[in-house]
Amino acid sequence: MFIVTRKDDNRLDIEFTGKLDSDAMRAAPDDLVAKGEGIEHGRMFYRIGDFDMPTLGAIGIELSRHRPKPGLKNKRAAFTQKVREKLWKMKKSG
Repeated sequence: MFIVTRKDDNRLDIEFTGKLDSDAMRAAPDDLVAKGEGIEHGRMFYRIGDFDMPTLGAIGIELSRHRPKPGLKNKRAAFTQKVREKLWKMKKSG
């Protein structure tokens, strides 16, 4: 379980207990951002209780959040790779 509580204008309390499943992993970052809205230079207090390893579904949710998204970044990487290949060919032939 992942519980976020806003204590005052500059403090969030976060508590980790039990098992973290895919539903909790999906909701946790959104809850943290929503309750932390407007806090600048604040403090975060966290308590880790009897915390179990996250379920496989929860790990999958976390990995999917960090998967590269199609768009400019991938196009830039493809372009960079083509330039490297052309430079390598020029270096080998020259």
